[in-house]
Amino acid sequence: MINYKYHTEEVPQNMRITQVSGILLTKDKQVMIYQEKNGSYRIPGGHPEKNEGLEETLKREVLEELNVTIKNISYLGYQEVIGDTKDSYAQVRMLATITSIGKEKTDPAENEIYKRHLINLENLNDYLNWGSVGEEMTHHALNKVNEIR
Repeated sequence: MINYKYHTEEVPQNMRITQVSGILLTKDKQVMIYQEKNGSYRIPGGHPEKNEGLEETLKREVLEELNVTIKNISYLGYQEVIGDTKDSYAQVRMLATITSIGKEKTDPAENEIYKRHLINLENLNDYLNWGSVGEEMTHHALNKVNEIR
């Protein structure tokens, strides 16, 4: 059985990071998500490449998946995945501001053009359906955004 736990502290040094994903905000604090062909909603992100930092990974993945550029990237926390492999691993969550939105284009990794949507941050987990971990992440993001205002 796989379990998930959300943490707001930094990822421990010895824990493997398999994913970096971001909550991307417009200037009016809307969140950009995308919809896959199967109907699932996602926040953009993906696997870090060798010698690539968290911010670099997020910038690259956001550009590849959504043709969006970002700035003001900050760390939110990580989702610990337990029971999937011998050792638990981390899926990092970041917060960023959208600087430009280009035309929808094909994601080279999946060969798919994703439908982009803008939603209220408060409703993020209604789309993602990540349960209590998604609720914690959304709550933490809301607090951080409110600090910025």
